Amino acid sequence: MKLRNFGVLMAAILIVFSLISGCSNLLQQAGDKSSLEVANDKLAAGDLDGAYADYQAILAADPTNAEANLGVAVLEVMSLAVDDETRSLAAALGLTLPDSLNDLYNEFASPEASSALALTLKAANLKAAGTSFISISTLEGVTVSQIQAYLRNSVIPRINQALARLAIVESNSDFQYMLPADLTGAETDLEIDLTEIYLLDAIGNALKGICYHLIAYNLDYSTSNPFLETGFGTLETDGAADMENARLALVAAAEKSIAALNFNAAETDDQSNDVLPQMDSADLTQILAIVGKIKDSLQSGEQTIEITETYSLAVNLKTYFMSPIADLKDYYFQDENDNSTIDAGDFPTGYDFTVNGLLPGLTSFTAWETFISKINSLF
Repeated sequence: MKLRNFGVLMAAILIVFSLISGCSNLLQQAGDKSSLEVANDKLAAGDLDGAYADYQAILAADPTNAEANLGVAVLEVMSLAVDDETRSLAAALGLTLPDSLNDLYNEFASPEASSALALTLKAANLKAAGTSFISISTLEGVTVSQIQAYLRNSVIPRINQALARLAIVESNSDFQYMLPADLTGAETDLEIDLTEIYLLDAIGNALKGICYHLIAYNLDYSTSNPFLETGFGTLETDGAADMENARLALVAAAEKSIAALNFNAAETDDQSNDVLPQMDSADLTQILAIVGKIKDSLQSGEQTIEITETYSLAVNLKTYFMSPIADLKDYYFQDENDNSTIDAGDFPTGYDFTVNGLLPGLTSFTAWETFISKINSLF
């Protein structure tokens, strides 16, 4: 199997993100139906703040309401972008964010943003704005550790809240909602079921895993080459625990991805109106196999993953996360000859090409060079 098959899964995930801009229709089933309809009307009118308050009121009366839990999960994550801590940090980075969900919706959830293409363009714009994080050493008053504290104290807890609410939705095996066509621009109403919910859960856990990884190391620096600074890249006091939390979150992401794919494969209803219709069985089998390998590597250790039809690679994610690198600077190398080509002489004597056992088969520069060439051939 080839890694390019991940494109199928990525396309599916991108479609799931379109649910955020169309989330004004996720609530219309059991429970206090009139209250759900009122919340739905507010969302349809762009009153996200009002809808958020209504959904929370519904949950205060019935914490198990699946539709309200989904609505609050989506809006809780969205509200992170407009809370005081986020706006303060953004201001320090030279960015201005809205101060309400309604303003956020008006700025980023225009009708054209409901399409996957528009969402991609939005992401590209946000990525461009995010370059300020990469150049953080040039910004006065903001350090990487401040951003890490924000991830630990604000982002991760908010993701956990959303995941807890999605778990309630997932407990309803027959969960289904028809997304009205007038809000999506589609020719017919679109069906949302546990395929999309599991994928949202997988995305949330993957983001949590990334956050924990980012906060595990001291990444503060003050010069143009942080790899020459003593403290940079060293494992934090709680770094080992953070790496373990990252591993567990990534395991959950893999498990939820597998659950989404299996649910998708088992569907027997008409697929013509599904947001994510059934995948081709061959693609599904390949993606399930590689996601399963990743999960097994995270849980059990070394696994062999097929990169191309003629090249496979041993990967040990469990070792990487459970026996974390003490100092990332040990893996620093540079183009000594300044010839834009990486040669064996650019690596320090005794360099660990396995990256602390993550890639156990890369025991030499030659093996590393082959690996890089195979990866480059995929793009």
